[in-house]
Amino acid sequence: MLFPLWLGSGCGQAGCGEKMFRIKICGLSSPEDAQRVAEAGADAIGLNFYPRSLRHVTVEQARKIAAAATGLLKVGLFVNERPELVREVAAAVGLDCLQLHGDEPVEDLAELEPWPVLRALRVGEGNRAEVLAIARDWLARGAKAILLDAVQRPGEFGGGGVTGDWAAAQDLVSQLPGPVILAGGLGPDNVAAAIAAVQPFGVDCASGVERFPGKKDAEMVRRFVQATQRAWSGTRL
Repeated sequence: MLFPLWLGSGCGQAGCGEKMFRIKICGLSSPEDAQRVAEAGADAIGLNFYPRSLRHVTVEQARKIAAAATGLLKVGLFVNERPELVREVAAAVGLDCLQLHGDEPVEDLAELEPWPVLRALRVGEGNRAEVLAIARDWLARGAKAILLDAVQRPGEFGGGGVTGDWAAAQDLVSQLPGPVILAGGLGPDNVAAAIAAVQPFGVDCASGVERFPGKKDAEMVRRFVQATQRAWSGTRL
């Protein structure tokens, strides 16, 4: 397992240290998958609370998955949800970090304290300047990291296996003053190339290690983690 980067002090009532993952497997749907992800050597899981997602879990399902995720950072994914509901879910499940994956305004940051917030943005050649400005604003106001995903079809927010624009992502990595997590179509066979091209702090994978949406393949997860660790071997954290 690669040690996460510690970003600050504890996060109050959330009861966790503010740390950022390097390898996250997102969209888990069962406690068994959480155990397999931990055994593979990843350091975070993602729990999807977006109702329209094929990987959506209820609060009760998420609590069971989180309980089985021993030693893993537990990240909750939300899309355009009211901050008060996000806080309620985070407390009920015991989330360590919040991932905002929709079109949330930066003002939501203040309403989500003390939980660390990861802001997801969809980047491509045509919008990199706009994304850079938004990312800088979120980091300046307290977001702990930026997740760069692929540009999706209208009305979609990720998880479809669309490969990201690595050149645009690398350009942002070189200009942003905080950790950048790379997502978008990553899997065991391309994650090493993505890391070499983009040089992100961490990576996030959902569909690339699945048998079907929400059901992770233990062997693919293991291969993904191993490929990622090999790509980063020798890199200073």
